Amino acid sequence: IIHGEAVLIGMIVACKISLNKKLLSIQDFERVINFYKANKLNYNYKAFISKKNIRTFLKIIKNDKKFKGKKINLILLKKIGQSIIRSSDINNSFMPLVK
Repeated sequence: IIHGEAVLIGMIVACKISLNKKLLSIQDFERVINFYKANKLNYNYKAFISKKNIRTFLKIIKNDKKFKGKKINLILLKKIGQSIIRSSDINNSFMPLVK
């Protein structure tokens, strides 16, 4: 995976976490997905974050510059064009993505 693809997948993951935390509406989430589809962009994060590899993924994410202690600073969406930074436990944020 190249850097640009990783960024695109990261943006989808941030949107999905935002949706799970009830920050982002389902309508805005679907608008983002539709934009990816219309532009033939990869939005399938499950190829990278799955039950099979979640432990490896979490180990890698702990090396991210946004990771501090047991928490990671996530840039999440409240709506399209409006972001918010939230400190979050990585397990609580990422584990729901693999269910």
